[in-house]
Amino acid sequence: MLHNQNGPGVNNFNLYNVINNTPDAIWCIDENFILIAANKAFFQLRSTSHRQDIEIGDIVFLHSSKEACEKWQVLYNRALCGEVVFIEEIKVINDQEYYYEMSITPVYDDDKKLIACVAIGKDVTARKKSGTRHFGIRQAV
Repeated sequence: MLHNQNGPGVNNFNLYNVINNTPDAIWCIDENFILIAANKAFFQLRSTSHRQDIEIGDIVFLHSSKEACEKWQVLYNRALCGEVVFIEEIKVINDQEYYYEMSITPVYDDDKKLIACVAIGKDVTARKKSGTRHFGIRQAV
């Protein structure tokens, strides 16, 4: 959670800016697969890959193929049952391959009730195509 001395209004503004300025796609769905939150990167990815837009309040499978719906429903259900799910995926968009690493994580309310899941998709195309391995940032202590 972000902490800010200036109060919750500033916190929400900062969180909004942090989420919308990351290149990673971030989206959240409820137990009925309704899209309840997403950042700009998610909407751009969906618009490009599906050639149609999706909005908050839509079923996340809108404009998806039957195969994609079946695959993602299984993954989302695993997270909605409390599992953290990691996957790698290759998407073909405009005849080009893109590589993504994704995680889907359960979201709990203050009473520890599972209420949704959040997914984060990172484009790792450049790394995959270059054949290099990502080791993260090393810092001298």
